[in-house]
Amino acid sequence: MRVADKAFVKSLMMDWQQTVRDITGEDVTLFMITPMQPGEAVVTEQGIFDEKEVFDILSAIVEHEFGFERSTIKGSCRKREFVDARKMVTGIMLHLVPAISLGNLGKMMGGRDHSTIIHQRDHNYYMLAKDKKYERRFDTIMHLTKMALLAKEEQNNLIEI
Repeated sequence: MRVADKAFVKSLMMDWQQTVRDITGEDVTLFMITPMQPGEAVVTEQGIFDEKEVFDILSAIVEHEFGFERSTIKGSCRKREFVDARKMVTGIMLHLVPAISLGNLGKMMGGRDHSTIIHQRDHNYYMLAKDKKYERRFDTIMHLTKMALLAKEEQNNLIEI
């Protein structure tokens, strides 16, 4: 992503927020701008990133939390802990980057088909509803990912000045 693109997206976001503030008198938070092409800027409440940046940060956190190599997220092993990690990555990516295509997410996760991503997404929802331990781990990884994205955005802002 080019710095000019990032600055442009930030200015649009700030203009939009100011317009809404002028009309309604209330502050608003912009959670996401839908990218037009894969890899374009994604604006989340944590900052501006591309899909790959979010995936890389999330993969590092999952690696740390589960205690195995990042490559297992892209691998084909069917051990429960690896499968659960993949489901969590799918769920968190779809939450943080809702405009990501299922095909692009599948490619990032080792060349998986979009139907595999749909299955992982659906099973992630099921596990969140039925398994409290899974839910706690998912929430922890989601929280750590959001904090890492915030820290990265703050670091980027310091560098740009």
